[in-house]
Amino acid sequence: MKIGIDVSFLARDSRGMGRVARALITQLLEFSGEHYYFLMPLHEKDREGVVKLLKPFADRFEFIPVSDADRLDLVWFPWNRVDFFPKCKRVVTIHDVAMFRFFSSNKRDNFNDRKRIREAAAAADMIVAISEFSKSEISSFLDVAQDRITVIHHGYDSCFGPASPERASEFLQRHTGGKPYVFFVGSPDKRKSMDTLLMAFDRLKSRSDIPHKLLMAGSRPSFLREPSFTERFASEILRQGSDPMRIIWGRIKHKDDIIWQGSVGDKELVRFYGLSSAFVFPSLYEGFGLPVLEAFSCACPIVASDIPVFREVGGDAPVFFSPGNPSDLAEKLGKVLADNNLASSMRARGLKRVKNFSWKKAAESYFRLFRTME
Repeated sequence: MKIGIDVSFLARDSRGMGRVARALITQLLEFSGEHYYFLMPLHEKDREGVVKLLKPFADRFEFIPVSDADRLDLVWFPWNRVDFFPKCKRVVTIHDVAMFRFFSSNKRDNFNDRKRIREAAAAADMIVAISEFSKSEISSFLDVAQDRITVIHHGYDSCFGPASPERASEFLQRHTGGKPYVFFVGSPDKRKSMDTLLMAFDRLKSRSDIPHKLLMAGSRPSFLREPSFTERFASEILRQGSDPMRIIWGRIKHKDDIIWQGSVGDKELVRFYGLSSAFVFPSLYEGFGLPVLEAFSCACPIVASDIPVFREVGGDAPVFFSPGNPSDLAEKLGKVLADNNLASSMRARGLKRVKNFSWKKAAESYFRLFRTME
């Protein structure tokens, strides 16, 4: 079987979809057997980056231009989009349809995302959803029959695992001044609900004597990246009113206990998960929630918003709170931080739960799907 893969963004996308595509493609090449893969970057300039990423598997694939895709049996598009239309079978992975749930009519990018994802769904012979929740959303928003959608759950990268206690005190001293911490990784996008976490942590610090810091990895809110921003503008921020996150930040009393870490690599991320007292995942909407598996594998207790996909992926391992409710999050997080037995049982449940997921298992499911479409 001649299988093509759209690798247009493989070397450029370092976020969720790129991470997923790299893991799956690596696994597919690992057990390629008698099947040969044909990689197709839309732009020639992207080939060099793909070669570097997949160098150990150089004898198991070849590059072909997208214009030659018609001679293949099937092409897989991992990117929520289809930018060329071969005359063979097409499998498209649609990770989520957040742009339909969180849509603002004055955002041109959101219009474009909607248009691309509709085109991708229409062009696909089969759609891969990354959760049962996403399958339901795709079927509903894109008017796709359920039998055209198959669910394949994500795995997690092998670098993630329980953190070594070696030099843990040095790590804490460097990042939090030696204090224990609660961890978050993500962006300030509305659906990530960073505001809920900031308000909840501030309430918890005000109502209890916990020594914890809140360590935030990922992008800061835009106003905190402004060179002119200083704390002396807090009162002015309260008067501006145009940016809710500015208002929230202006009202927070425990700013000194919130540490903005910025982007971190996987090696550091393992330590951040593994040495934290709890990982908080306050999202209002996710297609899957890859950090759930990463945190589980690092033996980290998770306090997560009670949304369907986190129930699907997390099972009974996290402690759940009402989405968008800072008071409930503060209460649930406080219980986890105060009860060592509860935290210990959550770690054990997470390590057990994560065994249900792997990139190898996911890639095998993709491969079986491809075979059914011969």
